[in-house]
Amino acid sequence: MSDYVINHADSGKRSKEIIQDHWYLWMYWVLANLIGVVIGMGSVFLVGTGVAPGIETYMGKLADLIIAGILIITGTLVEGTVLGTVQWIVLHHINKSIKWLAWVNATLIGVFIAWALGTIPSTLVEFGINGIRTTLGELNLFLDYVIVGALGLVLGSVLGLPQWLLIRLYFSQTEWWVPANALAWMFGMIILFSGIDVVSTLGLGLKTATVILITLIVTGAVVGAIHGLVLVRLVPQKNNSSDN
Repeated sequence: MSDYVINHADSGKRSKEIIQDHWYLWMYWVLANLIGVVIGMGSVFLVGTGVAPGIETYMGKLADLIIAGILIITGTLVEGTVLGTVQWIVLHHINKSIKWLAWVNATLIGVFIAWALGTIPSTLVEFGINGIRTTLGELNLFLDYVIVGALGLVLGSVLGLPQWLLIRLYFSQTEWWVPANALAWMFGMIILFSGIDVVSTLGLGLKTATVILITLIVTGAVVGAIHGLVLVRLVPQKNNSSDN
């Protein structure tokens, strides 16, 4: 009987420790993605704001194409590297076998494909960055959000697929990684659209910078919170396999 009580107490203690570890892991993952999105996408806003007016003035009809190319390069190098690095820091804590370069490369590939498809640059341009354009033409607001949400599903899948091809080598039951990224960026793009739609009515200034910063913080936190739920499910599988 006493052995049962002791074993039951130990089991309860281990369960509590696992829940606590998962909670910390999830919070660190949310923070990592928040940092990655703020720095990565924030750099795109800064570069777009800085170069777009001059390019429009001197390049005429080629302006949109040149701006898109600059955003692709900036988004890939900065967002891909920063986001991949902060995510790897968390992943490396739970699995030392995952190499920094491998994870960053997987992230860079996903980010590059997403930007190269033209979806993110065209969205940022269409939704009002630097006043280049306004929203999605004459479509009503509800349809705007439906389109943006669908766009997020595509982008999330593209971003998550290269990472899944790598992470499945280190963990089991990773089949939800891509769907979770798709769902995360569906909400993320809706939040981005909402923030940029507000910014398009403000013009440049401190208020605009504040709205953009808050938008990116919320976006990063929401995105990380959603696919972070899949990440914490992978940890018991790792622990169990190592115990056996």
